[in-house]
Amino acid sequence: IVKNKMADRSVAITFGVIVAAGIVTKVTFVTVLIIPMIVLSGWRARLWCAVACVATATVLLLPIYKLWPHMAGALWGIASHTGTLGAGPAGFIDPGAFAASLAALLKDEWIATLIIATSIVMYALHFLQAKTRAEMPRETRALLAVTLAQVAHFLMVAKHPSRHYLQPALSLLGLNLILMHRLLSMTISMRVLAASTWSVIAAVSFFQVWSSSEHVQNLDMVLASQLSAIDVQRKQPDAKVFYHYRSSSLVSALAFGDGYSGGRFGRELHRLYPRALFYSLWHKRYYNFGTDFPPQTVYKWIATEPVFMQGSPFEGGNAVYAPANVRLERASPPGVEVLYRLSMPAQP
Repeated sequence: IVKNKMADRSVAITFGVIVAAGIVTKVTFVTVLIIPMIVLSGWRARLWCAVACVATATVLLLPIYKLWPHMAGALWGIASHTGTLGAGPAGFIDPGAFAASLAALLKDEWIATLIIATSIVMYALHFLQAKTRAEMPRETRALLAVTLAQVAHFLMVAKHPSRHYLQPALSLLGLNLILMHRLLSMTISMRVLAASTWSVIAAVSFFQVWSSSEHVQNLDMVLASQLSAIDVQRKQPDAKVFYHYRSSSLVSALAFGDGYSGGRFGRELHRLYPRALFYSLWHKRYYNFGTDFPPQTVYKWIATEPVFMQGSPFEGGNAVYAPANVRLERASPPGVEVLYRLSMPAQP
């Protein structure tokens, strides 16, 4: 990655193909494009990389070419609104919410934050020590590219904070460590370098074991909350249930996918699941696989029969996404997924 062969056309095209495949898989991968734009030498190589990236993405998206306008609209909605997934007031970001989300991400991924911060310091030290750009080791250029891509990724994900969206940036952390190891080997003795290397390996290994153990515990908690919500529903099998964001139900997963396909399979899904009901947090609308329906319809149901909502809790920052003009009474224990019973608020 740090040799002069990077300027070759074949390497530049390979970079473009890899990055395009990542972007098509998950659009948040776009920040990785920063790496070849910095590491490649010369504008011709960068141009070849960009052309290969666009061409590859176009070919990979050809099977769904009819959905390109829908995809463009969804991405523009996310970019032009301050809320999550295109919701909220118009604008790029809400500074207060953005800063809080970024701080939470940095705290949750503290090991990644530490590695990225160390990379910035190490690059700055080599930059200040070098009298000319030619004196800087080639590894510093690669380290700068990787670190900038990671910083850009954290900033992008902070608009819709969720740790799993950080995967592209987190997957590059090993490259940070390798490049910093190479740079340290140029300035300190092998004995000190070996001791430092083994210390880092031990610390990262411990973190991985501890993190995996914590993840298993979290999965157990998630499962318990899901089973609790399901248990309550089983006692009232004829009740209507609106599924919303992060619901573990099968129909909720199908609705999520159908939404991103532009509703292409809605008619068939409605035939298979005619009683499936959903609530959109971002747009505060009620709908099924077939169509939207007005809140007044829901109010009539609430007045005559049990009506529930299942999904992420409407607590803390999520309270703004709760449905309007109804009262929510939690019917299952607190957790990452809960069941609410809906009722009409008392008249003043």
